[in-house]
This record gives sequence, structure tokens and C-alpha cells, in this order.
Amino acid sequence: MQYHHFEEIWSLCERHMVKNLPSAYDFALGTCYEAEYNHPICQRGRRADELVLYTGGPSVQFLPLPVPDPKRPWRSKECKNCNGFCTGHFMYLEKVVATGSSDLPAAHTYPPNTVIKKSLKKAQKESRDLNSGDVEELAKQTNLSTEDDEMWVTHLDSVKKRRQAAATRKQKSARQKSNDKVATTGNEFGRSLWWSRVLY
Repeated sequence: MQYHHFEEIWSLCERHMVKNLPSAYDFALGTCYEAEYNHPICQRGRRADELVLYTGGPSVQFLPLPVPDPKRPWRSKECKNCNGFCTGHFMYLEKVVATGSSDLPAAHTYPPNTVIKKSLKKAQKESRDLNSGDVEELAKQTNLSTEDDEMWVTHLDSVKKRRQAAATRKQKSARQKSNDKVATTGNEFGRSLWWSRVLY
């Protein structure tokens, strides 16, 4: 009974889950409005007055992800918004809405920590550290300055090292406890053997 209940919930989640989103939105759900599914909101069908994010804006089902503006890229020389170095900009919401939600999964950018973690993992598999060229490429992908990306790289690398150190300490502690248990068991066996000789 419990398994069947869980299976129904998971099946419902799978049918309504919005795909191709950053990991922060792994369980973003949207209504399907198909009456045959056992879900009250979908069974009622679409509303006559669809809920919108703001007056005259897109549906609440629309998820405004950050999309890089191709007309204002990283190190743009034509940017009128920046005084000096331009780290790139994202499209205004109106332009994102006009792009169409079906095209956004391929166009949007992922959060900086996701992009940098992926790059760090790749570098670690190749047994190397990220160099200045890698950091600059990451800056272009995330619309950040190289200084900001270096800060992210340092932070994520230190988090990884702390986790590895904690795991090592945990393994060492577990081994010590296991050795102590073996030693205690051995001592108890020795004492019982001594007493058996004394008594008999």
C-alpha cells in the first residue's frame, strides 16, 4: 500500500516536472491540464483568466531564467551601460518572454557555481589546476569578471578540500574504533582464558 502510494506521487511528479533546468530547479513543476490524470488542478482544466507574473506579463508557468544578451556580450566595446570593462549582460525580461519558453532551455545560462564546479571536475580528471585562460573562459560563460570567477574557484575548491578532510577523519575514526573493539575483544578473551586455567 505504501509503495503504491509513493509510486502514484512519483508518477505525478514525473509527468509535471519541467525538464532542462539548472539543478536549483530540479523539482520545478508545471500543470499539464490533462483530465485523465489524478490531479485536481489539472482535472479542472485551464482557467479562463490565466494567472500571470504581473499585469500584462507572462503566465506564472513561465520561469524567467537568465539568458545572456548577444548584443551586450562579455568585453563588449559597444556597451553603453558600463564605464570601462564590460562583463556582459543578460537580456531584459521582455526580450526573454519574446524569445519563447520552448527556446530558453538551449539559450539560458546556468548559475556560476554550477558552471565552475563542472569546469573544476573536468580539470581534476585531467590532473591539473585551472589556469588564467580557463578562468577567463568561465568569466565569459557566467558574465562575471575574472576576479569574481577566481573567488568562486577558490571558494568551491576550499569546500571540496574541507569535505575530503572530513571524510578522511571519519574513516580514520572508524578504523580506530574497529581496532579498539578488536583489542578489547582480545583482552576479554585473554582474561577469560586465564580464569579458566586458574579455576580448572
